[in-house]
Amino acid sequence: MIKMIVFNKKKDGLSLEQYRDYYENVHAPLIRSFFPTVGVYRRNYVDRERTALTERNADAAQAQTDFDSITEAFFEDWEAFEAFRNKNAEPAVRARIVADEVNFLEPSAIRRYIVIPDGDSPWH
Repeated sequence: MIKMIVFNKKKDGLSLEQYRDYYENVHAPLIRSFFPTVGVYRRNYVDRERTALTERNADAAQAQTDFDSITEAFFEDWEAFEAFRNKNAEPAVRARIVADEVNFLEPSAIRRYIVIPDGDSPWH
């Protein structure tokens, strides 16, 4: 299993609700239409108010983030990931995605990482 994590920052002037609505109802369906090899495509939105209240983030500086969402994309294997990369490199696909991204996020702030999932641990 291959996992890609993407940190995104909303476009200035948008509320978190507007950002989330656009991401869920416009951008996510667009991404799904281009990339069928993505198994799970999950968006997670930062709840700044509650993040500031967590024990670990009692310090206001720790509660500050430079992103508004964390997207997770899972691929069955490297072949599926390479299919995603190849499709994403097609000029027409790339142009359509970039044109959509400027509507709701800050493209220069996008950060992508391949991470190694390492199981689940119980909280006890």
